[in-house]
Amino acid sequence: MRQGPNTLLTVLILCASFSVCVAQTEKYPLQRGDEKFISELSWSPKNDLILTSSDDENALRLWDIKSARLLWKADIGFLQDDLELYAIRHSAWTNDQQLILTGNDNGKLQLWNATNGKLIWNIKAHAGSVTAVAISPDAKILVSAGELEDFKSELKVWSLADGRLIRDLSANQEDINAIRFIEGNRFQTGNGFGQLTTWSVSSFKIITTKRITPCGPVSRFHYRTGIVYSPDLTLLAAPCRTKLVVAEIKTKKILTTIAREENSRPVSFSPNNTVLLLPDSQLFYLPTATKREFRQINDGVFNRDGSLVAAFPSYQADGVEIFDTRTGERRQWLVGHPGIIKSLAFSSDEECSFLAVATE
Repeated sequence: MRQGPNTLLTVLILCASFSVCVAQTEKYPLQRGDEKFISELSWSPKNDLILTSSDDENALRLWDIKSARLLWKADIGFLQDDLELYAIRHSAWTNDQQLILTGNDNGKLQLWNATNGKLIWNIKAHAGSVTAVAISPDAKILVSAGELEDFKSELKVWSLADGRLIRDLSANQEDINAIRFIEGNRFQTGNGFGQLTTWSVSSFKIITTKRITPCGPVSRFHYRTGIVYSPDLTLLAAPCRTKLVVAEIKTKKILTTIAREENSRPVSFSPNNTVLLLPDSQLFYLPTATKREFRQINDGVFNRDGSLVAAFPSYQADGVEIFDTRTGERRQWLVGHPGIIKSLAFSSDEECSFLAVATE
């Protein structure tokens, strides 16, 4: 974000600790906190806090939504290796909102105290970039994945309390990009080849494996590219040359096939699995297999029930448009954001929706 002449004074507190500066006072409006590119943004389980990470600025911030007040800011420059710039790309919260897990491009994992921003531990977990993280419902363990060469993946289980390695499950793992816990005794991993694996938490052994290849018998190096999972890992969308195939993983049933241009941008599911946001300003409704076009929408995010989509119409736009996905009507035109919009996120509160906008 390029700050204009009305930017308010930032008061910095130098800390003896290299890891974090606690309770810094920054009197920016909520969207002005991070100066440049936002690499990660996530909502707390109760939707009252939001975590933002700025890779160019080496900062991690936690905000209170109602007051738009910065609760703490952590300096994450110590996470870097040599002169390379590595960003936080993934995060996960414990259900009680007391702890926050983050994962980096350089394979490191960190655990933070969400109350004061203090670093609890920092470990070198993976040889390559962290690709997915998840915390168990009882906050005792975490599972993380990291990328290796030739689409191989590392998959590891850690103690949340101290970052101690509990089990290395990396053997024969490929391209893991999604992890989620099912209750407390199982977790699932999804990879870019359309394979969903269910694991036992007690034995850390595979319970079931399902593999779906909606693009047909083609090279693994083709059909793995761009596969996207729904948030609950029940559906996937696979780009197959000139078509996008949406399939149900459990039954391997093809739900719909949508024409697409080759090498199009990835799609995204609404949280309730009813709407797909497609490239080129289109929404696809899965229950009715119908498509609606919206003018100048390049990218955006859904609210929880898929009834609204927040989008920015072009790269240089200084505002966000909110559309009703059922009628196509524009509900709001949010302007005044101080820069180019880089990231959007809806809260998942059913009674009251918040929208977070990160700008450059």
